[in-house]
Parts: sequence; C-alpha cells; structure tokens
Amino acid sequence: MEKTMFLSEVLEKMKEANFTLEVRTFNRYNKTGGKTVIYSNVELLRPPKKKGLQRLADPTPFKNPNHFENRTRNIKLEDGTIKTIHIIFIIRFNGIKVIL
Repeated sequence: MEKTMFLSEVLEKMKEANFTLEVRTFNRYNKTGGKTVIYSNVELLRPPKKKGLQRLADPTPFKNPNHFENRTRNIKLEDGTIKTIHIIFIIRFNGIKVIL
C-alpha cells in the first residue's frame, strides 16, 4: 500500500526544511495545463515577522499575499527563482502521495 499524507500535514512540514514537490499545472485564464512538474530541493518562503518592512533592493514595502484565502504558497527553487504554487494541485511531497 502506498504511503499517504494529508494536505494539512504537508503544509506544516513545508515550514521545517527543504523538500521535493510534484505539482500539477493549470492556467485558469486560458484553461490550459494538466502537466506534472517536479520541484526538488525547494524551500517555503514566509513573510517577515514585522509589518511594514522594506526590501533591501526595492523601496516598496512587503504586502500581504493572502495565501490562506487564495490557497497558494511561494516557494524558492534551487536556482533562486520564486514560484507561486496552488496547494490543491500538490500531488506528492517528498515522494509521499498527498490527499485532501
């Protein structure tokens, strides 16, 4: 039997360290996607603890991305790029199947 993990557990474990994700793609605007993408050795990006902080390279302050409301998370890939993923489309977390 294949090991499974609930999405709520995955969201908690994402905060701890680097991980591997298998995610399904989808573009809501032109209704394309359905491919699976594997992101390995990624880390979860979190907002700063204090509100109103500014970035070093950009004078604009951080804004609230409403991750809970939008069901999204920002992850940092191995090459340093930042990607926004939709948590409903997570298929596997560290090789373990994710169930809702």
